[in-house]
Amino acid sequence: FVFRTGLFYFFSSPDSRHVREGMDSFCGASVFMDSRQSENISGLQMEGRLDKAGTTGELSGAAAAYVGKYGLTFSGSDALAFLKGHYRAKFYCFIPETIYYMDNRSALGSREKVTL
Repeated sequence: FVFRTGLFYFFSSPDSRHVREGMDSFCGASVFMDSRQSENISGLQMEGRLDKAGTTGELSGAAAAYVGKYGLTFSGSDALAFLKGHYRAKFYCFIPETIYYMDNRSALGSREKVTL
């Protein structure tokens, strides 16, 4: 995923279960730092909506950020065309409405609401 302008953009198959069941409905998402010890896990737990990513300019910016974040190399200058053609997937965005920061290093299961 990439985070831009308050949205979490990700690239996925339109046929994937998380896209089919989450599209245009209220759903949850989490982003966390994994650890073998549960007491070291920290990250975000979120509630929000899943939607298709919007305008061409918005998609182009998200695609460029995605390619940069993951160090993908391709010929040409259109990152969006590369991702769509190479991976046969589409861009989606998760729109968070409620976010909690959880940090098991403080106390197992502790979390606090993040003001948007």
